[in-house]
Amino acid sequence: MKFRFVDRILDYRENDFIEGIKTVSLEEYFLTNRLGIRKQFPPTLMAESLFQLANFLVYKSFHTRLAILTMFNRIEIREPLGPGDAMRMRVKIDSIIGDSIKMSGVGHVDQREVIRGDGCIGILTDLDKLYDPDDYNRLFNVLCENRT
Repeated sequence: MKFRFVDRILDYRENDFIEGIKTVSLEEYFLTNRLGIRKQFPPTLMAESLFQLANFLVYKSFHTRLAILTMFNRIEIREPLGPGDAMRMRVKIDSIIGDSIKMSGVGHVDQREVIRGDGCIGILTDLDKLYDPDDYNRLFNVLCENRT
């Protein structure tokens, strides 16, 4: 993962759900104000934050697998994120059929829903084809260090 958009994992239950936080910092280069556009975290990266959190759930559920996103039914961005916003995310597994996994997720800032994704389908693949398993496990553990 070249860019990580999950700052902390708060809670999870294997084969069920995961909760995490993405806090938008002032240092994130894509927030620069160009052509008078309000500084905001791009909606595509909001969705990527949910997808990355989902893969941590896949990893903890299958231990040697990750999911490659193949399609989604709906992604709805309700509000943009700006510097200092902390998006609390929750992703759950809806179903698993063979090597396919279907998930849904939601993100909130101060009790306001800012993103929702439904019917996200991923194909399960071996972790070691994408990342070094030891590095991925270390990253997961670091993100869980201060779990509530």
